[in-house]
Amino acid sequence: MSTRAPGAVSPATLDIEDEGTTMSDESSTTFGPMNRRKMLGATTALVGGAVAGVSGVFAQEKANGPAATAVKPATSANMNPPILQLECGKIRGIKEGKTFSFLGIRYAEAERFGQPKAVGPWEGVKNAQVWGPACPAPEQTTVSSDELVFPHRYWVANEHCQYLNVWSQNLSPSAKKTVMVWMHGGGFTNGSSMESYAYDGRTLSEFGDVVVVSVNHRLNILGTLDLSAYGSQYANSRQTGMADLVVALEWVRDNIERFGGDPGKVMIFGQSGGGGKVVRLMHMPAAKGLFHRVAAQSGGNNNYRTSDVAASIKAQQTIAAHTLKNLNLTGDQIDKLKTVPYSALITAGTAALRSAAQEVGAGNLGWNPIADDSYVMREFCDWADTIPLMAGSVFSEMQGTLTRGDGRKNEWTASEVDEQLTKAYADKKADVVTEFKQAFPKKKVQDVLYYAGGSRPGVKNLLNRALEKTKTPVYNYVFAWEYPVNGGITAFHCSELAFLPRAERAAGADADRRRAGGDGAAGQSLAGVDQLREDRQSQPAGTRVEAVHEGESAGDGVRQRQPVGAAARRQAGVAAAGGRRSGCRTRRPRPRRRGLTIGPAFTKVSTRSAGDGGPLLYAAPCDREVPDVQRQRAEDRQRRHPGRGVDLSLPVEQPAVGHGAQLLRLSGPAARLRSARRRLRHRRDHQGRVHLAARQLQRRQEARQHRRQEQRLRADRLRSVSELDLVTSASRIEFVYSLRR
Repeated sequence: MSTRAPGAVSPATLDIEDEGTTMSDESSTTFGPMNRRKMLGATTALVGGAVAGVSGVFAQEKANGPAATAVKPATSANMNPPILQLECGKIRGIKEGKTFSFLGIRYAEAERFGQPKAVGPWEGVKNAQVWGPACPAPEQTTVSSDELVFPHRYWVANEHCQYLNVWSQNLSPSAKKTVMVWMHGGGFTNGSSMESYAYDGRTLSEFGDVVVVSVNHRLNILGTLDLSAYGSQYANSRQTGMADLVVALEWVRDNIERFGGDPGKVMIFGQSGGGGKVVRLMHMPAAKGLFHRVAAQSGGNNNYRTSDVAASIKAQQTIAAHTLKNLNLTGDQIDKLKTVPYSALITAGTAALRSAAQEVGAGNLGWNPIADDSYVMREFCDWADTIPLMAGSVFSEMQGTLTRGDGRKNEWTASEVDEQLTKAYADKKADVVTEFKQAFPKKKVQDVLYYAGGSRPGVKNLLNRALEKTKTPVYNYVFAWEYPVNGGITAFHCSELAFLPRAERAAGADADRRRAGGDGAAGQSLAGVDQLREDRQSQPAGTRVEAVHEGESAGDGVRQRQPVGAAARRQAGVAAAGGRRSGCRTRRPRPRRRGLTIGPAFTKVSTRSAGDGGPLLYAAPCDREVPDVQRQRAEDRQRRHPGRGVDLSLPVEQPAVGHGAQLLRLSGPAARLRSARRRLRHRRDHQGRVHLAARQLQRRQEARQHRRQEQRLRADRLRSVSELDLVTSASRIEFVYSLRR
């Protein structure tokens, strides 16, 4: 029989609200810090109650003992968590380290296939401390091939999925921080704002000192099914998923200032399907003024310009008709479609995609928003001309060693490499090898077998379209880092997301490369991007080429070198902050230790003969160590007698004291003897100080070497599969981040 503390939260006390699963007000009274990442491994209610009540249980057990004493509850930053007043009401967040996190904030309401509406006002305080529900998606029956190096997590699904999350470092409305709104991948079929550990915006917010927002919205059949043929109330049902994103950006405009953000400095960025979403928003008149910078990663290129609007609408309406047929419904029964269970709805819709494609003669149909020249235009909107755009891809995308090859590419002999290249390129082998070496001089020549060159034309096409009328530059990148796992995993689709929070610092110096693994492939990768090659003839005119986190030169042609730090700052900061050095940390200079030190603390002033004595070595302490009077006197003497150091013929007004003492000129045999003895004593003292300083320096160097050795050992341990899996499952890709600590 278990003992429950009086203050412990029972699963029965959790309040499941209409908007989704949230914790009741009772859950805010905890007896210790609550780590929401620990709650992901099991049911939120059970683990939340256990974490909240653990201290209370111990207190109760102690109270039941023979000598019961009063036990004070443990304090934490979340004993009184942050509360914010929004447009519609108050929300309660959570403090994670120095970050203010507000999770699961509802931004819109909508019926199935209906248009989203802003959330109405509420009374009291709503909890915003756990993720909101994700949009339902087709059932997944297999484990993703990238699960080891890009771990996922899955959450409660609900059609009412219009929730967003906010991370901030400063809740003052006057902070005016840059706002970065993340739109997740998964195409328009699946995914959520918390599906990947890399999606957690806390680290990015801390590192860049920005306000980070991530969004859930309707997907697949819920966000794109075109029912416009069955009534005016469904006129825009084919765009409900994109309409959710517009309402989310309107929420950001109206509320983000309360989180310390600047509504006039909003960057939207996304990867894969998220890249398609941010680019489509540039085609939507309804999104005017809601964002000011765009970054599309491994996605975003579309064929809207060449699409036939009438044919696109017909194809979408055919999908809807086949879906109704598969559910044994007619057009007169369209309202019943709102009550069909989602599992049956998506099954019928998936079958309809195949049959509708055959009817309209399309090769493939999917859950994609179309350009209808009404809600989504075929061309970029005029106001999009002033928005900077960054787009790029990764080295291998879908054809890397993650899913192809024997896992031995870095161990192939020269004959094996030649055999593989000949098999792949035949008589074009020499030309391919030459071009690849010019573009990627730090990569092994066999890596060309896994280069996704087919992804580059799409990126350039997108940038070309943006440059036709744009008044601002565009940015291009290639990410080519190789994961030091399973024989070397080339940069796969989604691989760069693990580096987003630390992109600037992870693009490091040679010292980081040596700590990470010497000059090998993994070590070179960790050195960061130091050059990026792009073909000047094929590169869109006016394009600014930016280096991205990788230890390689990447691109298709001419080398263009940039400092790693500046490139990373511009990549992560310029697009988000319009030129301000956003996301940069400056290291405070270490205070200089007072006292004698070897090196710059001593300056050799002169080596000369004292007449009746031998050569004298005079070491004057540096400016920080010499009193003002002595420093001024020494400077005056050096000006009068350049190159001689201290002039012994000049009278000394007063004897100097301490380690800054000057050599005095005396007269007479006794005085000369005393002077010689004094010089000898000073010389011995000086040598002792130098020896002491040398030992101190040696100890510091040994300590530094010991720290570096520990970092190398930690990096080696993290390369093992078991350690890598353990760390990534803790919501941090620490096998990258730890190398800089």
